Order: sequence, then C-alpha cells, then structure tokens
Amino acid sequence: MVGEGNGESFARVPVGEGDLLLGDAGSCTASGIEAVVARGGDVLVRINPQALVLQDRQGRNLSLLRKLQTLKTAGQIGEWQV
Repeated sequence: MVGEGNGESFARVPVGEGDLLLGDAGSCTASGIEAVVARGGDVLVRINPQALVLQDRQGRNLSLLRKLQTLKTAGQIGEWQV
C-alpha cells in the first residue's frame, strides 16, 4: 500500500510485554516509540535529531550531544530517561 499512514512505523508492528524493537532512523518518531512503550516494549533506534526532539521528564529539551560528551572511554554506556 502507498500513501499517508502506510510508511515505516513501530506503530504497525506487533509488540508484546518486554519486547525490544530495533530500528533505523526512519523508525525514529515520537508516535512510533510511544506506541511500543504503551504496549510494554522498549526501543533501540538510530536517532534522527531533526525528526525527534528529546525532552526530560520536566519537558525541557535534552541535549543529547552534551550527554554523550560525558562518556569518556571507549565502550562506556550511558542511559537517560527522555
């Protein structure tokens, strides 16, 4: 199918409690991510900063670059609630 609402989206994928969905930048939309989380799943996506503005729990824009700069060694992992 072609047309609006028929593109790549996590919202169109079956998700169960505890599932982890992996996606490329095309899947990086707030509505798609929200659809997965609402069904008990988690997502790991390559971020598209033009399509997804990250905010903290207080609704303030989160600077991903600033957060990433806190990682100082190869292989170090960071996790932030957005």
